[in-house]
Amino acid sequence: MASWAEIDATAVGEVTSATRVAGLPLVARQLRQAARLGWSGAIVRVSDAGRGELERAITSAPPPSGFVVEVVGDEVVTGERALIPLDGRAVYALAALRDAMPGVAPAPAARAHTLAEARVADRMLYRSVRKPIEEDGVVAFFVQRPISALITRALIDTKVSANQVTLFVILLGLVHGAIAASGGARAAAIAGLIFWFTVVLDCVDGELARLRLQSSRLGQWLDTIADDVTTYGLLVGLGLGLQRDGAGEVWLLIGVGGAAASLALKAFLYWDLHRMRLPIDTAEYPWFFGKTSGSAGRTSLLGRAFYYVEFLLRRDGYATAVTLLLLFGARKVATLGLVAGSLMLLPTLLVHFAVAAWRRRGQAARV
Repeated sequence: MASWAEIDATAVGEVTSATRVAGLPLVARQLRQAARLGWSGAIVRVSDAGRGELERAITSAPPPSGFVVEVVGDEVVTGERALIPLDGRAVYALAALRDAMPGVAPAPAARAHTLAEARVADRMLYRSVRKPIEEDGVVAFFVQRPISALITRALIDTKVSANQVTLFVILLGLVHGAIAASGGARAAAIAGLIFWFTVVLDCVDGELARLRLQSSRLGQWLDTIADDVTTYGLLVGLGLGLQRDGAGEVWLLIGVGGAAASLALKAFLYWDLHRMRLPIDTAEYPWFFGKTSGSAGRTSLLGRAFYYVEFLLRRDGYATAVTLLLLFGARKVATLGLVAGSLMLLPTLLVHFAVAAWRRRGQAARV
């Protein structure tokens, strides 16, 4: 029997089920969570006085298409439905809803019956989308995330979507590439600063998507494309700029050739991830030593070694190092660093294939 949410939105006061907390009306957050869990729909009980406000709240942030929402009053609901009762003025953890049983109200992560409680729930939700330092990187955790949190708060109640932020990042990647290609150390320094800011915005789009429960496969692809456009746009731009300033044709080859080779390598990995229906993120690739994005694979000495190397070369610190080099006028070193960082996946991939082949031969021999 398919699960249905039964949301009690009848209570009135300084906070209602239509009150926005961390970018979503409380009722809309519960509807999107239920839809994400694969529930069939939701019955929302509301008083006649609050019906208009609640329906406007649902319309402003609707659940995915196909998810059925019935707004009712005191009438008896008929039909074979496994109803899970929810408090319309509360915030629930997705795991609690996943484990919920029909007829049994799950415990909320935070109640929002008063404005003070709503503010507590708001802070809790913002904390929940912040990644731990082992997943984010040192610079991201201590510097870039605090900046991105301010931007996210400024955008959360606007119509700006996470994908629109990502598209803006792609545009900035083309802009800073063009600036670097114009030549000169000052232009390269400006391009580096824009590059660093795109990494901050890369945090913003993810925070908006997670807070609004709008993560999607399209968003994953756009985010991946944005990372590559900003990195390789800067690399090509620096190569063109150095060549324009008389450093030699070799720098144009390094910039353009390095970007092309890196894109070919990434395209292979992305296609493999897409084929396996995994998130479009190289950290999620099923490497022979385990994934670098979580704790899996770090139990072995080799897994820990690869994890720490990847941690030190993570995008936040990598972008910061490149930006600092450009600010100090070291364009050639920054360009070589971008090429080296972009191609670091190649030896890892070659080792991965060699180890995978060795393991297959070992399994065949045991059979």
